[in-house]
Amino acid sequence: MSTLPAISVIMPCYNRAHDLIRTLQAFDRQRGMQPFELIAIDDCSTDRTQDVLRSYQPRLFELKVLRQDVNQGPAAARNRGMEQAVAPLILFVGDDILPDPYLVEGHLAAHRYYSQPEVGILGHVDWAEDLPVNTVMEHIQGIGAQQFSYYYL
Repeated sequence: MSTLPAISVIMPCYNRAHDLIRTLQAFDRQRGMQPFELIAIDDCSTDRTQDVLRSYQPRLFELKVLRQDVNQGPAAARNRGMEQAVAPLILFVGDDILPDPYLVEGHLAAHRYYSQPEVGILGHVDWAEDLPVNTVMEHIQGIGAQQFSYYYL
C-alpha cells in the first residue's frame, strides 16, 4: 500500500481457522475510498489460523500478520498490533466479527464528526444473521449486559 492508511484495524485471532476466511472476505467488501490496514495477531493458535492469515491475498486493504509465541489473550495481542499500526486511528475488532460493508467508512465518519483525540467510538455489534441466537446470547447482549451493554445505552 503506497498511501498511509486512514485507520489501522487490529484483530486478535485465536483458533479461528474454520471461519477466518469469511471475516477477511467481509473486510474486502468494505465501501469507501479511504485506505486501511488490517493487523491480524495470531495469539499462538493451535489450528491452521496462521496458515489462513498468511495465505490470504486482500484486494482492498493491506494485511499485516503477526504471531504471538505464547498465548497471552486478546488484550496482549491488541497491544502488539497497536505497536505495528501506522494509521492515526485504531479500530479494534474480533476475529468472530463479520464487518458490515460500511464499518470502516462509518468509523472514520464518526471520528470526523467527533474529532477530539480523546474520543473513542463504540459501534453496534449484533449476531450474524446465519447464526441461531439462543437464550444465553440474547441475555448477554440484552439485560445481562455482558456484551457492550447496548440494552442500557
